[in-house]
Amino acid sequence: MSRMSKRLLVLLSLCATRAMPAEPGLQGAWGSGLDGYQIVVAGDRACGSWQYLATSSIYDGYFIGKVSNGRLEVLRVCGRPGSTASKWCPGDLDDSAPEETGWTAPDPRYWKPRQVCHGRLVVYDKDAATGQRCPPDDGTSGYPRAEPAEARQRMQDLARAIDTNPDLAACKVAKQGTAR
Repeated sequence: MSRMSKRLLVLLSLCATRAMPAEPGLQGAWGSGLDGYQIVVAGDRACGSWQYLATSSIYDGYFIGKVSNGRLEVLRVCGRPGSTASKWCPGDLDDSAPEETGWTAPDPRYWKPRQVCHGRLVVYDKDAATGQRCPPDDGTSGYPRAEPAEARQRMQDLARAIDTNPDLAACKVAKQGTAR
């Protein structure tokens, strides 16, 4: 190996060790308590669950989406009817569920694309004036990653749903640990 090649290798290794770490991916549990998202990514596909508390009721369900350039776009959604879902999920075990179940297109007022910025899951909204993809880092925008114990439980619940719901089968690969 020539002297120039050795110097180049040393320079490349120095640059690699000083590179900024990449923003963590979308996969994982976001939020806390009864407000948040759980996401599994398999290539350009994403499956997940969501939940929130409103009007003294818990609303929850599932979504199927696609991932492109680190951005999640939800394509289909189901769950307890409310502002974020209009139909119960197929096979819902809730005795009070009406007969009309199924997946629907998401309401764009509530299902805007999401991405990770400053370690939080935020709505993707490119600022027309600055071209910035992330909001200012004020520590309050979006959802933080869930605490480890809570994240583990929520992701295990999602893994069970992926195993039992044929509509979520596209994300089995990720659950098994072979996706990014």
